[in-house]
Amino acid sequence: MESHVKAHPDDTAAAIKLAGIYLRRGDNAEAMAIISSVEKQGPAAEAQLTPLYLQLGTDSAENNKIDAAIPWFQKVIDNSKDPDSLAKAHINLAICYIQQKKLDEAATEANGVIASDGASKDDKAMAQRIVDYVKTHPAAK
Repeated sequence: MESHVKAHPDDTAAAIKLAGIYLRRGDNAEAMAIISSVEKQGPAAEAQLTPLYLQLGTDSAENNKIDAAIPWFQKVIDNSKDPDSLAKAHINLAICYIQQKKLDEAATEANGVIASDGASKDDKAMAQRIVDYVKTHPAAK
C-alpha cells in the first residue's frame, strides 16, 4: 500500500486508508504527513479525513491531552456533513469541555446533538446525559 500511495499521491482513498493503518500502529508522524498531504488537496479531500480526525481526537482525549483533542473534533465539525460523525464530534467536544470545567460550552455542544435531526437515538441519549450532568454540577463551573 505504501508504494501505491507514493506512486499515486492523488489516490485520496488509498492515502487515507494508509494513514489509518499508521495511526493504529502508533506511527503518528507518518500518519500526519499523509493527512497534511490530503488536506492540501482541498475541501472535498479533507472531508474524507473525518474518521481519522475523530480517531486523533479520541486518542488525544483518552491520553488526557484535552487541549490537543479539541481541534481534531472541531475539524470534524468544520469539514463533515455526516450526521453520525458530527454527533460524535459534538459529544466528544462536550466531554472535553466538561474536563476543562467549561460546562456552558459542554451544554451547548450536547444540546446541538439533541436538536439534530440526523443524530442517532444513542447519541441523543448520551447528549442528554451530558446536559443532565451539567445541570447537576453547577459548582464545577
